[in-house]
Amino acid sequence: YQGVETVRSLTSLAILTGNLGKPSVGVNPVRGQNNVQGACDMGALPDTYPGYQYVKFPENREKFAKAWGVESLPAHTGYRISELPHRAAHGEVRAAYIMGEDPLQTDAELSAVRKAFDDLELVIVQDIFMTKT
Repeated sequence: YQGVETVRSLTSLAILTGNLGKPSVGVNPVRGQNNVQGACDMGALPDTYPGYQYVKFPENREKFAKAWGVESLPAHTGYRISELPHRAAHGEVRAAYIMGEDPLQTDAELSAVRKAFDDLELVIVQDIFMTKT
């Protein structure tokens, strides 16, 4: 399955036929893993809150702090999964909560991820199936 190439081809076709940027037309690819789109929509990215509202903007931090009933939220973003091995090796990350993902099966640098998980004090995996992670 060549998902990336398929989406690029469909997008090119939509552009060539004038079917992009108009009401009721466009390309809406569905992501391949356990509701990646929904998780990202809900703020499961290290630099956004729900609705793709960026952490770097003070007005977004203020809005979510108020909604969540806290005084303030940090201005720095979280870490990307690709940073985990380095951050764990340097003691900057002590735990990981993995939900609907199998990094010990899918990551490009499996040995680095395995070492990172071994360095963590706590690893919790929540999934509907047993995984290598």
